[in-house]
Amino acid sequence: WSPPWSCLVPIQPGGSKPPLFCLHLALGHVLFYRDLAQRLGLDQPVYGFQPQGVDGSHPCHTSIEEMARHYVKEMQALQPEGPYYLAGSSSGGLIAFEMARQLHAQGQKVGLVALFDTYAPGFHRLSFNAGTLRYQLFRFVQRVHLHLGNLLLLESRGKVKYTREKAVMVGDRMKWTIRKAVESRLKKVAHTWARSNGNSESAENQKRIDTAIKALREYVPGVYPGRVTLFRASKQPAGYNTDRDLGWEKLAAGGVEVHEIPGYHGSIVMEPRVRILAERLQACLFQSQESTFTKPDE
Repeated sequence: WSPPWSCLVPIQPGGSKPPLFCLHLALGHVLFYRDLAQRLGLDQPVYGFQPQGVDGSHPCHTSIEEMARHYVKEMQALQPEGPYYLAGSSSGGLIAFEMARQLHAQGQKVGLVALFDTYAPGFHRLSFNAGTLRYQLFRFVQRVHLHLGNLLLLESRGKVKYTREKAVMVGDRMKWTIRKAVESRLKKVAHTWARSNGNSESAENQKRIDTAIKALREYVPGVYPGRVTLFRASKQPAGYNTDRDLGWEKLAAGGVEVHEIPGYHGSIVMEPRVRILAERLQACLFQSQESTFTKPDE
């Protein structure tokens, strides 16, 4: 006997509030939301979805629609009726959006669709000069600015720990760069061998990642009748489209509520900047829950 495998992962299952369901990134990371869960407090249940196929014994979903249907089914096994509260960072926001569409089609109520710096499908992000030397230099300046900003937000002990962690990371990257030229040929040979081996974990993992990326690229969403809440990183990469709604206005018939969170893509969901995201998200959850329990369903 072995316990049944599930895509639904309890990150912080305790608490009396309606649960928040967070959707995985393209590579399948779920514990990426751990910092957010801790900041939301012990009374806020948080669950994550990991992609089917991570365990190596289940087939991967080949489309966003298929993923959403499966996740909705597992979510409803835990919470049979709405309102449902969904969130996703980057590509995870696309899955959350599709789940909201399918729930609405079922006649279920969706309390919140929170997108953490997620670009709408078809939103042209890069401009023509994104690959220039000037663009690369600007990206470097952005990263320096990000880390300096993080240090300012931390207390003294946190600053020391953060600096040590980043120093180790920089050292590792330098070593990797030095070894890269020497190892590139060996890695290529090893990768080819892994792909030819049907039982290879490396080959299966790469296949899963390729399938997920293909599903994201091919996703063509319909219009969602409800409202989406976009938590947009204030610092968008140089050379990217600067539309405030990141392309969601045409897909959310109920409108787009935009909150700017100080930081860059990805960093707003991690310490130390996740504190600001959690505060704004808590306010949105509270507002949605208040309106749900004080107003009759339409």
